[in-house]
Amino acid sequence: NVKRDDKGISAHEVRSGINFLVQSVASDINLLGAIDMNNYIKEHGLKSKIFALVHDSILAECPEHEIEAYSIKLKELIQKDRGIYINGAPVGCDFEVGDDYSFGKFEKMYA
Repeated sequence: NVKRDDKGISAHEVRSGINFLVQSVASDINLLGAIDMNNYIKEHGLKSKIFALVHDSILAECPEHEIEAYSIKLKELIQKDRGIYINGAPVGCDFEVGDDYSFGKFEKMYA
């Protein structure tokens, strides 16, 4: 489809190909960060538990007193130089902390 006469379709295919590379690298970085974090949790006897990886998210249950340290360490592990990257694209991560995975969105929808 990249060589189609329709430039819209052609451009979409190119963007999809580039996006695949970005998502693939991001997925690998996220998975390696989660593996390292799980090892760190075990080695340091923390109570936090990683229970799922969903798209570009690592879902974990953390006691309140571990949240800040967990966030700092996970950010360090995700941003660790592993030799996999896309030139010019910095690796970053952000955190959301909530009482449940929905962050209150279901309450708003169904209240």
